[in-house]
Amino acid sequence: MKNLVIVMAGDDSLHEHYASERDFELWVCHWGRDAGTAARFRQTCDRFFPMQGQKWALVRELGRIAREQRLPAFSSYDYVFLPDDDLEFPGGATDIARAFALARDIGADIFQPAVANENFSPGWEHTHRLYDAVCHATSVVEIMMPCYSGEIFERCVLPLLHIHGYITVGWGLEPLIARFAEVIQHRPARSFVLDEIAAIHSRAVGAGTSSYSVGKDEAFLIPYSRGMHGKDLSRFRNRTDAMAFVFPAADELVDSRSVEKHLTRVRGARRIHDARTSRGPGSFILKQFQKFAARVIRD
Repeated sequence: MKNLVIVMAGDDSLHEHYASERDFELWVCHWGRDAGTAARFRQTCDRFFPMQGQKWALVRELGRIAREQRLPAFSSYDYVFLPDDDLEFPGGATDIARAFALARDIGADIFQPAVANENFSPGWEHTHRLYDAVCHATSVVEIMMPCYSGEIFERCVLPLLHIHGYITVGWGLEPLIARFAEVIQHRPARSFVLDEIAAIHSRAVGAGTSSYSVGKDEAFLIPYSRGMHGKDLSRFRNRTDAMAFVFPAADELVDSRSVEKHLTRVRGARRIHDARTSRGPGSFILKQFQKFAARVIRD
């Protein structure tokens, strides 16, 4: 197998725990400021890219650099793994190699290791480790540590980031990637959470940060982020059963009512914006705001 790990690393990145004795390529996009740390990171990876920005803005930029420098096509890799830099794999590089092998054995197109501790994101409880399972099938995986087949990364993830050039934090990308993958493969994407290989999220997920606020803004612009939630589809005690599982089409996993409800919120926000930028009297703006606020409260 030929696999690639790409980490967007700050100065306190934990990726060095799996940078040695590995059988996969490691690319480091360093957004930190410390020159000494940068020099150390450069020595333990296959390719090093000094960059600044949020994770998915850097993924988009890396795609551009790869094209311009004619780096190996991402589709030439079996898998491309994008873990956050605050994730700890207790077994180091061995854990990641085991994850790639398990993914191959169960025919995964998209996967992520399970979260071993309680620091999983709100609404993503289905990514928490199940101790009685090898893996479980899921509708989507989270952007904290997604892994894609090389084909899906090159033909779905990078084009979506190019089309949605405003995306930097990545909230709301998950259902778009799953649906796009279904189009290029002419079948549903096979998405799994790997319970046999779990990572420890070393930092608590916290609201109130700038990236959290930006993420909410980005997700607001993607109605499917409200209608295609992460969910546990089936749990498996062995690899054979996981490989045999037939995934439902993406449309079967969409809550259309939630999508329409969110579109109502989008329409309300647009009307408020239109009213604020029009030359109408202030009372009209206030009425529009009151109608929108009442609708949101009812929903």
